[in-house]
Amino acid sequence: MTEEDAQNWIKTHFDVSRGTWERLEAFIAFLKNEAQRQNLVSAASLDHMWVRHIVDSAQLLRLYRPRHPPGLTLVQALVFRG
Repeated sequence: MTEEDAQNWIKTHFDVSRGTWERLEAFIAFLKNEAQRQNLVSAASLDHMWVRHIVDSAQLLRLYRPRHPPGLTLVQALVFRG
């Protein structure tokens, strides 16, 4: 799966608003920037964020049974999936 394939997978499986998409992109930019200071994700995966992290996490949402309030955004669910 390419990064473009991963982005298309997200768009196909989730109703992602433009604002949420922008927040996902901002989160990826933040993560890449912060990875220079902290070992948050593998350096080898930084060029494959959509495939290795976003889609991997989003797949869990398909099994997600809400215990959080309705309206939990995709970004919140991906970041706070504990």
